[in-house]
Amino acid sequence: PQAVQAVDSRWQSGQVLRSFEVLNEEKSEGPRVFSVRLTLQKPAVQQTVRYIVLGNDPLWVYREDDYKAPAGM
Repeated sequence: PQAVQAVDSRWQSGQVLRSFEVLNEEKSEGPRVFSVRLTLQKPAVQQTVRYIVLGNDPLWVYREDDYKAPAGM
């Protein structure tokens, strides 16, 4: 089994994920980027966000906003 570490500050602020669907992998010259449809339970909303995937073991999955935040982008 491969370890996966998810970094999504919105989950830490109380959002509850009900389901997700990976829509597609976007072309990128850097790390892998995926568009994902999230269905939240709390609050009840559906949204499409991008996730950046890095590493191998562990595999790091960052919400795009969280990935860019430390770099000041």
